[in-house]
Amino acid sequence: MLPRFPLGLTGWASSVLLSLLAAPAAAQLPETSPKTIDYELECQLLDEGKVIDGVMRVTWRNQTEAPTSELLWHVYNNAFSGRDSVWLKEAHQYQYSGGRLPREYSNTDIEGLALLDLAGDSLRGEDGLPLSLRWEWVPQAKAPMDRTVFRVELPKPVAPGESVTVLLEFQARLAPAYRRNGWGSEGYVHAAQWYPKLGVFEKLEGSWQWNCLPYRMLVEFYSDYADFDLKLVVPRSIAARSWPREPRRVTSRR
Repeated sequence: MLPRFPLGLTGWASSVLLSLLAAPAAAQLPETSPKTIDYELECQLLDEGKVIDGVMRVTWRNQTEAPTSELLWHVYNNAFSGRDSVWLKEAHQYQYSGGRLPREYSNTDIEGLALLDLAGDSLRGEDGLPLSLRWEWVPQAKAPMDRTVFRVELPKPVAPGESVTVLLEFQARLAPAYRRNGWGSEGYVHAAQWYPKLGVFEKLEGSWQWNCLPYRMLVEFYSDYADFDLKLVVPRSIAARSWPREPRRVTSRR
């Protein structure tokens, strides 16, 4: 696109220099990012948007040089499940918003976990029964009751180049809106990072490991690139308030 205003000699020279410097770097960039995760979610809003009930089918591909026998997941909504979370402990420490706590607490329950085969069926052991997955919440330093990270043990390691598919059932209950999370009047639902999300398996300090930090007050979210397929059922009462029949007129300015 042509510039809106003519460039002076200095601006023209700078533009040429930036273009020359950027050309080699742009040539080295991949056309698309590596495809590491597929998320397929079927969810519905319940109780006027105060509850998200969902089932996830998640496929993770090991694109590293090392095997892993576990998966680590973020559950960001549990940052607001009680004053013992890392997030709320730090908010109190730094007197964020005067140290004010939520009026009510949110929380996410993990209600089921299973391994799936390529056909989408549950994997079964030698006894013919579905393989059960062992999992646990990961306690954090100075916050052993934090519930924003959990670990799943796999029955066998996922080797480099292989993949694993997990079926995960969860229910997220939202409290009145507090810090990018919760519900409000008129069908307002602010549920940032509302679903369980895999961490990143990468090389840290010379070894391959999961980078899956708890939800901290001064740290943003970190995850792999992924493809998402979401089917969301919204109550008619919320849909009617959220999408007006007449489009709003937008006036642009220059």
